[in-house]
Amino acid sequence: VFNEVKRLLLRCAKCNFLTAPFDVEADKELKPGSCVECQSKGPWRVDRVKTLYRNHQRITIQESPSTVEPGKMPRSKEVILTGDQVDSVRPGDELQLTGIYRCLYDAATNARTCFPVYKTEIAAVHLHRKGDLKLIELTEDKVQQINDLRKDPNLRERIICSMAPSIYGMKHVKTAIALSMMGGQQKTTAGKHRIRGDINTLIVGDPGLAKSQFLKYIEQ
Repeated sequence: VFNEVKRLLLRCAKCNFLTAPFDVEADKELKPGSCVECQSKGPWRVDRVKTLYRNHQRITIQESPSTVEPGKMPRSKEVILTGDQVDSVRPGDELQLTGIYRCLYDAATNARTCFPVYKTEIAAVHLHRKGDLKLIELTEDKVQQINDLRKDPNLRERIICSMAPSIYGMKHVKTAIALSMMGGQQKTTAGKHRIRGDINTLIVGDPGLAKSQFLKYIEQ
């Protein structure tokens, strides 16, 4: 993650007068002109306190290998993330991306190949990670159902039995999965050492014992 200049403010090096703000864009050339106070055309120095910055990150997206035809390599493309989009995705995430496809003049490549070459990238406008949970507004009826369920003395058994109900038996496995999904409570001993509340579960067994079915249920 880098800092990118969004709005630039310059000061005249001779009279220290502050210029009007410049909106910086990659495809536009910055021309300060002359100083309003002393009519000097430079030199200039950047006012680092009043200049406005924003977060800037480059990521690479790639076609899913399962959707590529046999014998072909997955295609990839650079994507520019700015503002709140930075650090919103992780390697391996499956994305739905909306953005602006831009062509950039690459002077170094043009000088090497001696013919016009343009570099392409996508400026992200909206990102959506597949599998993200959606916030659901609870109605009064839902809240009442939750309160009634909380008073049920057999609530623990009901939760365990609801884990992959199509699989018969294996109560110990269903109990471990339920505890892992609910999680534990974080503890801090003596104000220094922190114990995570996450519960890790390892399912081991012979083939055909529905291990994959349990994992698919948890994913859904």
